[in-house]
Amino acid sequence: MTEKLKEIYKNNKKIKKLTISLMLVALCLFVLWSVLLGFVVSNSSYFAPKNADAIVVLGHAIDDKGNPSPWLTARLKTAVELYAKGYAPYIILTGGVGPNSSVAVSYVMANHVLEAGVPPTSVLTEISSNNTYQNFNMVHSIAESLDMQSIIVVTNGFHMYRSLLLGGLYFDNIYPAPSPIPFGVEVMLAYMREPLSVIANFLLYIIT
Repeated sequence: MTEKLKEIYKNNKKIKKLTISLMLVALCLFVLWSVLLGFVVSNSSYFAPKNADAIVVLGHAIDDKGNPSPWLTARLKTAVELYAKGYAPYIILTGGVGPNSSVAVSYVMANHVLEAGVPPTSVLTEISSNNTYQNFNMVHSIAESLDMQSIIVVTNGFHMYRSLLLGGLYFDNIYPAPSPIPFGVEVMLAYMREPLSVIANFLLYIIT
């Protein structure tokens, strides 16, 4: 009986150590998530465009009828306003063909800004990217071919911190112009997910 009790006690100690270790890992992850959420939130309303070579609009979903989502519409509205105010001579639109579409997101975006009065000679598109890192990779290729050195990034607030991190891999002069969207459950969930996306992008693209 004594040996059995000792074995149970040893097993309990192992379980306790494992539980404590898991709790410490969970706590560290929560602290990291909280810190990153703070960066995401603090950058979400930091509107600081400067005169630049181009306005870059990061793509987002389009519906099954080929219409831009409300979040994408907000981005395009901000880009058109910046262009009209003379911040840059070009608008670069990003986004390839999504899983539920047969047309590139950037083409849909181009139609939208052209209808808003932006001349075709000022609209540039790339149709190969499917995520934020690829957006900037393709934009950088366009920028190099036209000797562009500076960009204004237009995206929704929750997405701005990650966009500046990834865009900074390619551009030294990058200025934020977050587009406002009404706060709701969907936006709140986007903010909560964003720190995880930051970590994933950091591991995939920044430290490699």
